[in-house]
Amino acid sequence: MERRVRIVWTILGAVVLLLILIGAWIGLNSRDAASPDVSALALDASIVPEDDNAFPLFQQAAEACRVPTGCCCLVTGDLAANVADNEAPVIEILAANKTVFGLVKSGLSRAVCRVPPDMDSWALDLCMDGWRKTGQLLACRAALAEARNDFRGAVETSGQLV
Repeated sequence: MERRVRIVWTILGAVVLLLILIGAWIGLNSRDAASPDVSALALDASIVPEDDNAFPLFQQAAEACRVPTGCCCLVTGDLAANVADNEAPVIEILAANKTVFGLVKSGLSRAVCRVPPDMDSWALDLCMDGWRKTGQLLACRAALAEARNDFRGAVETSGQLV
């Protein structure tokens, strides 16, 4: 009986020693690799010169945009039909905002449009209404060109809108 107990304890000790060796091997070979180099993923905070940046021109266009409340051309639905039915007031509104179209065209000719780093998100939110109205004016201009069968002008203005 004593011999059986000794064999059981020897086998149990060998199993425990084997488990310790396996655990040590796993522990030594499962170290994390070094952290990857993420410097290439860092945000580029370079400042674009104002002469190359389209953002100031788009901001000026949004500030210069003058659209009366309840404007007939800004209603939802079939924009081309609304413009065709109310052509005279639409032409008047578009003429009053001629500088807006020039600023948009100049902005689109620039290669970069980047928000200045000193502009916070609150100020950017305040610009949104002017940009929406500028887009609506461009849509009215495209619809007027379409109503007049000036498809080249409609496509060009729609391209500016996009």
